[in-house]
Amino acid sequence: LLSWLAGHPEVRLLGFAFMQDAVRLAALLPTAQEAKDFELAVEDLQRSAMALRPLVGAFAGKMPGLRRVSEALLGLTLDKSLQCSDWDQRPLSSEQLSYAAADAAVLLELAAAIDKQSHFSFSI
Repeated sequence: LLSWLAGHPEVRLLGFAFMQDAVRLAALLPTAQEAKDFELAVEDLQRSAMALRPLVGAFAGKMPGLRRVSEALLGLTLDKSLQCSDWDQRPLSSEQLSYAAADAAVLLELAAAIDKQSHFSFSI
């Protein structure tokens, strides 16, 4: 499924500070090439946001987290109180599921804001 998503022209894969997730997901793919293709297919919105003129220098050269980028581009403050909770414990709590869903949903809004500011539009 991951390989199919990475190769599908109508699927836009979004991540934020994606490197750690890429390593974990790569372990699920059968070949090193498929893992690399998947990693390359994911648009890291942290890097995309840092390339925007309004944000260049805004974070003193440091890579900001999702909360700070969401505040800067969307005026939206994310609750990050569960970020360091135990994500290995199963089942995840309803609070953790809501937290993860909010983090994923904001990526769509960020992608649209980045597209608008960079004058490069994708359909979401």
